Amino acid sequence: MHALSLPTWMIHISSVLEWMAAMWFIWQFAAVTERLVWRWLG
Repeated sequence: MHALSLPTWMIHISSVLEWMAAMWFIWQFAAVTERLVWRWLG
């Protein structure tokens, strides 16, 4: 099994956090604008 380097893990974790933030912002936008159809993106 190959071990990932620290920079690779940092990129992976930051990418996951970025996707989580994007989903949260989409859900907030859907709630504020009352356009719940936007939630399918998240």
